[in-house]
Amino acid sequence: WLKHIEKAFQNPKVMAAYGPVYLLDGPWWLKFFGNIGYTLFLWIGHLMGKPNLSGQNSAVRKFAYDKVGGFNLKLTTAEDVDLGLRIKKECGKVKYIQRMKVHTSARRLLAYGIWRFLAHHIKNYFNIIFRGKASDNFEPIR
Repeated sequence: WLKHIEKAFQNPKVMAAYGPVYLLDGPWWLKFFGNIGYTLFLWIGHLMGKPNLSGQNSAVRKFAYDKVGGFNLKLTTAEDVDLGLRIKKECGKVKYIQRMKVHTSARRLLAYGIWRFLAHHIKNYFNIIFRGKASDNFEPIR
């Protein structure tokens, strides 16, 4: 994981990097479709020039983080996506790296319900990139 970040940051124009997130648990079909679907979602954002920086799998140069003022603490969700968009706009390149992958629990997805989770995040992503406003109704799941 770190070697992919190190390689990306050898280019001084790369200010942040992010990669796919794969599910560790849940039914086989959820892992299969979730992993393919999320990777596709990241690629679409990348191709649109709207990086979907994911909090659980991202790296940001301190200079860029400080220059944009860090995370927007007024946001209850999508603060990671917002950070990536501001870094790209104000500092430079945000790079998607397919091989920079991590694994995470499906706990939140399963607790929220698959369709509700997908609807929330897809709507939220497009709201933040086109309107600059994120949802304010994201409940913590512990």
